[in-house]
Amino acid sequence: MLAAEFLVVIRTALMDEDLTPAAHLFEAYFHHDCLVDDPDWEAVVQRFKRSESQETLGHTRDALLRLIGRLDSAELEEFLFRGPLSFYDPRPDGLSPRAWIEDILHLLAGGSSRPSDRDGVATARRRYIAIASQILSGTKDVILGARELNSLRFAVGLPENDPDLLCIVGIDSETDGLPLGSVRSRWSPEALEQKDIEIDQARQWARQVGDSALKNIVRRFGGAG
Repeated sequence: MLAAEFLVVIRTALMDEDLTPAAHLFEAYFHHDCLVDDPDWEAVVQRFKRSESQETLGHTRDALLRLIGRLDSAELEEFLFRGPLSFYDPRPDGLSPRAWIEDILHLLAGGSSRPSDRDGVATARRRYIAIASQILSGTKDVILGARELNSLRFAVGLPENDPDLLCIVGIDSETDGLPLGSVRSRWSPEALEQKDIEIDQARQWARQVGDSALKNIVRRFGGAG
């Protein structure tokens, strides 16, 4: 199959799965002048977070997770850069396309910038242990923490159907529409008052559902917990 035909097959299959939110991020924000408007790609992601609705951010995170779950490294390169969808290419900066998307997910979930060895399993597992331990100790919000953990899902070297990981995926999926973090500034006090009741209930549920999975993962990855 010719490269152009290969690209058409990939993009057609993906858009059938409704990955248009991911395409919107790359096309609308990583355009040819993106590093004129912003100093680096991480600033582009932060601008995307400020500009888009909570619903759009949730759909984009879901679409990016499906993207890296379905395509191998070569297919990701074809999808992103032959066309291109994204004019920014992370490879000269030492990031593979997969690692770059994982880092975008990390930032969308509220995480901070990460060190240079971003695509290493050991680094991802240390980060996972740290976040899980903070949730278990009560120093990190369980819902926000689940969002960060889910962004590391494909970087920690476990199969997609791992039951402990799937538990965290379920928590993130069930709570991704709740206003937490900086997005609360876009909501009215009246709306937040109603939502905060739902958030408190969701936190209690998430701790009950996720406590065992979090402890299991910390133990499996070699941390104290």
